[in-house]
Amino acid sequence: MFKKINIMQRILTRREKLILYSTLGVFIFSIGFNFLIAPVLDKNQALDQQINYTEKKIKKYLRLLAVKEEIEGKFRKFSTSSKDLQSAEDATVGILSELENLAKNSNI
Repeated sequence: MFKKINIMQRILTRREKLILYSTLGVFIFSIGFNFLIAPVLDKNQALDQQINYTEKKIKKYLRLLAVKEEIEGKFRKFSTSSKDLQSAEDATVGILSELENLAKNSNI
């Protein structure tokens, strides 16, 4: 029985055992990385992109909210001055041109 154990120990030298264990370690690490860590990193990247997109939308909405008073003031100006205009076409053209200017100013 001792001969069998002694023969088994002689099959692999110290150097071969080191190579075997390091190879197994790399193999187990690569499997663990591909099935455990990589999906988490991919999900994290997708969430980061979604957060960046939402931040850009919020900044755009905040910029529009900042000019809300100006837009409402111009609308009130045209709604009261449209009564003074003789034709509805002139009022429509004026309102549309002002809306176009506002859109250019707010980068829409």
